[in-house]
Amino acid sequence: MKKVTSIIFLLVALSANIFAAKKEAQYLGLVSQLVQIKHASEARLLGILDEPGKEIDGSALKTYNSLRLQIDAVIYQLATDMRAKNSAKLFRQLNDYYRMHAFADIPGSKGCINRYILNLKNADSTYKKLIPIKKSDTQHESTAVETSIPIIELGWTIIKDMSEMRGKKVDGVIDILDNLRLRSSSELEEEKAKKKEKKKTK
Repeated sequence: MKKVTSIIFLLVALSANIFAAKKEAQYLGLVSQLVQIKHASEARLLGILDEPGKEIDGSALKTYNSLRLQIDAVIYQLATDMRAKNSAKLFRQLNDYYRMHAFADIPGSKGCINRYILNLKNADSTYKKLIPIKKSDTQHESTAVETSIPIIELGWTIIKDMSEMRGKKVDGVIDILDNLRLRSSSELEEEKAKKKEKKKTK
């Protein structure tokens, strides 16, 4: 029950943070920062895809795909290492570390998790290239309403996974992390096309 309450608190805090873009993200843990990167990045690319009469910026797509690759590399490697040891200890260590630090922080010597920290710092640098934080960045703010919905949907998936975890902690953690991977640009384009089609039929 405590785990479920913590996840709900995480999602509420993230939703509030999206609508108040000027405030810095709370350091709630590994999952919260991955959620923020996933939905802000996808919203950014969706916003670019939605610009009428304009072809998608090749540099933005390249940056998005680089970020997706970096996040996938960390998640898949973490999943592989946890399965090899049949232990979620690595996840717990990373989660504890990111309760006190942001991905952007200069990593210290943290033993076996240091390689993940270095790679997440690199991913954060790519993320900031995709989404430069500016007061005049109205496009990013305009997509915030749309991104709050998948955050809530993702939250229920995480809560469901947590409740079903029981003795299969490693599998449960891997399922949660898998939900935090960025979708491909083709998936986002398909989603945008479906939304446009729905608007036409109304």
